[in-house]
Amino acid sequence: SANREAIELYTAALALADQIDPRPGPERRALWHRAIGDAHLKLAEHDETRKHYASALQLLGYRPLTGAAAHVLSLFVHLARQVWY
Repeated sequence: SANREAIELYTAALALADQIDPRPGPERRALWHRAIGDAHLKLAEHDETRKHYASALQLLGYRPLTGAAAHVLSLFVHLARQVWY
């Protein structure tokens, strides 16, 4: 599927990013993580979605979500899943 291909492409880009000089900046790598998260969301793979969205946020300088904030994000992901289908 197109979503699987996107996941493979962006995952390969992330792996290659660590091997080149100059390395792509955090904004670019965050964009790739978000794209992977979006593709996982469309495949209803919510744990992977959360993992990549969290990585994108960390690369942009945001702290990992915990407690109530994590719960709100989880609710958002579930709501998005319901709206998507």
